[in-house]
Amino acid sequence: MLQNEIAMDAIKHALKALRKRHLLEEAAHSPAFIALSKPLAAQGSEWKEKAENLEVELQQCYKAQSRLAEQLVVEVAESRASKALVQEKETLISNLQDELAKARDECTHLSALLEEKTKALELVISENQEMKAQLEEMTVRAKKAEAENKTLIDRWMLQKMQDAERVNEANALYEDMLDQLKASGIEQLARQQVDGVVRRSEGAEFYVESTIPTACKHKMPAHEGGCAAIFFEYNSGKLVSGGQDRTIKMWDTNTGSLSRSLYGCLGSVLDLAITHDNKSIIAASSSNNLYVWDVNSGRMNHTLTGHTDKVCAVDVSKVSSIRSKCSL
Repeated sequence: MLQNEIAMDAIKHALKALRKRHLLEEAAHSPAFIALSKPLAAQGSEWKEKAENLEVELQQCYKAQSRLAEQLVVEVAESRASKALVQEKETLISNLQDELAKARDECTHLSALLEEKTKALELVISENQEMKAQLEEMTVRAKKAEAENKTLIDRWMLQKMQDAERVNEANALYEDMLDQLKASGIEQLARQQVDGVVRRSEGAEFYVESTIPTACKHKMPAHEGGCAAIFFEYNSGKLVSGGQDRTIKMWDTNTGSLSRSLYGCLGSVLDLAITHDNKSIIAASSSNNLYVWDVNSGRMNHTLTGHTDKVCAVDVSKVSSIRSKCSL
């Protein structure tokens, strides 16, 4: 748009210059026409017609010159436009050459990168092949080790079975010995008691009293639905019972009276245990939980959860405060 405006201004300036030149030429030739017209006036119309013809030819020359000047201005404008277009093309060519050089540099860089990647890929392929060979070797070793392990396990199981048979034999022998000891102990006790009865009837001074109870001392209605567990406190005459009425009761065996009742169990009491310091009572319940009470305060201290079915048995370790329990 700017180039078109420049071209129009150049054309207008050229037209103004041509008109000014035309006026100057007319002013320069007019005295000659006047001077020629005076001496030639007498010569008649012939000279006048020639002068008019010359004037017409001169005007035509001016017109032709004006047209040529206009064509020259147009051609100059076209030349300038062509020059500007050539400059634009040269600029575009220069930009394309720069882009081509950048593309060549990038292509060279990509080629070098491709070579590096190719070498890395070849290295990875070689490492993969080595690892594959190692994996196959390790697989063979693992299979051999598995076979050896299976053989060792079979030998170990056989040895364990033999050990179990030996243990069973030892247990059977131990039970037989216990039975024999119990039988001999009962026999000896019976002999002592019979001897004591005989000695007492005979009025002897020293004799052994029979430990077998002969009469009911107290009858205690403890639990509704039945009593499921019962035990004595350690080194004490207190009796602890638990039943289906979800309570734990403590009794004085000397008087047969109820000392305390422990509440909070959510199911039937299936088993009981007490710590060796007589401070805590643990109850196994049909509610899948175990409950721990403090004997002195009668408060429930803990509810032990984790079983998915009723807890049928509970016991206390003889060397620590750890409780062991059993569920269905």
